[in-house]
Amino acid sequence: MPTSCPISIAESISEAEATHIAHEYGLALASSPDAPYLAVTETGLTLFIQSEKNALQFCPDLGFENALQRQEEGKTLLVNALGKRQLGETIIDATAGLLRDALTLRLSGFEVIALERSPILYALMHEALKRAKDHPALRLALSKGFNFIHTDAKDFFSATKNNTPAAVIYLDPMFEESKKTAAVKAPMQALRALLQHEDAPETLLEAALDSPVKRVVVKRHKNAPVLVAKPSQQLAGKSIRFDVYQR
Repeated sequence: MPTSCPISIAESISEAEATHIAHEYGLALASSPDAPYLAVTETGLTLFIQSEKNALQFCPDLGFENALQRQEEGKTLLVNALGKRQLGETIIDATAGLLRDALTLRLSGFEVIALERSPILYALMHEALKRAKDHPALRLALSKGFNFIHTDAKDFFSATKNNTPAAVIYLDPMFEESKKTAAVKAPMQALRALLQHEDAPETLLEAALDSPVKRVVVKRHKNAPVLVAKPSQQLAGKSIRFDVYQR
């Protein structure tokens, strides 16, 4: 998504706060922009997008209850895909997105470096992280061992090639939803709107495999083809699987 996605002054509850956030993240201000645009609402920094059928507002919520529920329901397959790891080891989530898996990993006892290329998504999620720290348990988890960085993952891999900080690189590129799904939920609509111009996932996986990290884990739809070479291992659930590349 280009950085031209502006913050609307007219739609924000506070022009001063909108201006502050625009300066913090290097975003533009506009009076009455066409969607997609951002605005500072009572809930927080919010994305306004226009789908084929209706207008959509998206303000990410990383509330503790949601994060804990995801940890309990979805962590087993993901954590197993990491291999035999020691708690406290560092995992790079190179496609941080909505930070769901990054939080799951942190709450499971790992240190996390979460990378996000989109400046708009980074701003939305960085503001959500600030709000999440109001929850005591998340405040503790996020006080250390969780580093959220706005960067292109390929650049990060290149910069850390001689001194990698991680035991595992985790990739969760977007994949098509099942045709049985009645409707795409608001977070996924927002994610697709922001990341529609992203590089092909094969390119990112190849860059990860070129790094000195010994294990790369890729999340895929259960029936999707592999992205590049045959993985060393595959762990499948009801609707997703994890392709593991071990060297």
